[in-house]
Amino acid sequence: MILHPVSLEAMDNVAQKLADKKLARYLCETQAPILRCLPGDPDAVPNFVAIARKDAIAAGFEHGRKYSTHVLISFLLGPGWENDLPWEALQPVFDDTGMPLLTRLDMAVNRATLLRQQIDKNLPSMHMVFQHFLQTAAHSLSAEDIWPAFSQMAVLRGVQTPARLQRLFTTLEADALALLHLPPIARRKYSAYDLAGLRHMGRAVPLPTEGLHILNPQQLSGFIYHILLALSFGRFYRRNPLFTTLHRLLKQPPQQHNALLRQFLQGHQNTLREIDYDQ
Repeated sequence: MILHPVSLEAMDNVAQKLADKKLARYLCETQAPILRCLPGDPDAVPNFVAIARKDAIAAGFEHGRKYSTHVLISFLLGPGWENDLPWEALQPVFDDTGMPLLTRLDMAVNRATLLRQQIDKNLPSMHMVFQHFLQTAAHSLSAEDIWPAFSQMAVLRGVQTPARLQRLFTTLEADALALLHLPPIARRKYSAYDLAGLRHMGRAVPLPTEGLHILNPQQLSGFIYHILLALSFGRFYRRNPLFTTLHRLLKQPPQQHNALLRQFLQGHQNTLREIDYDQ
């Protein structure tokens, strides 16, 4: 009898794929209300798990409860949640070495679930701000219109202090400019002393959106749509396979995005109002 060589790595890969299929089925069966709220495509869950697996491994959550916990949190909050500022309060749970690992994992899942429920309750109000902005932008769009919409939505997302608002806008601005293949915006940097002086003299403090007037109308539209979508659906919404409908929408010609986004947000708003987490 000839014994053929056995690849332990190949066996491990097969076992992982089988485990991921079971995990995808489990998410579809047990997290159906949240999947609707995202709004997520059930057929895309296996693709999501494949991406979440890579993220979990890269973060050092390769096996067992650590792995499944990371994937579940990615399902609730979106891939790349560790680098999405509104979710940064979750990280201290993992870093608290004074608690047993399993306790920390359970606490992290519970907190992530509460964060998901909180954002779902606030999203209808966020969508109202977004839709109002889109209605205004359909007729005229200027850089000055961006900050009011951004700051209102960010506060509803739980980002409230001026410093955190600034950090969040700076991060999402860099993402949007990279997406549009545009260079960073050149701005004067103001120290705390400079800002205090401007306030003392009764002069307007420059907004973080200062300098965006250099973008042409199509660039400006793409810029703000990305930032507001990132606020609503997570910083890395473009790499989340669950958002099939949204991704399909964004592949349409740019001149159609305004109307399609309003329709999409209204539909999602209606879905969120129908969901009962207690069922």
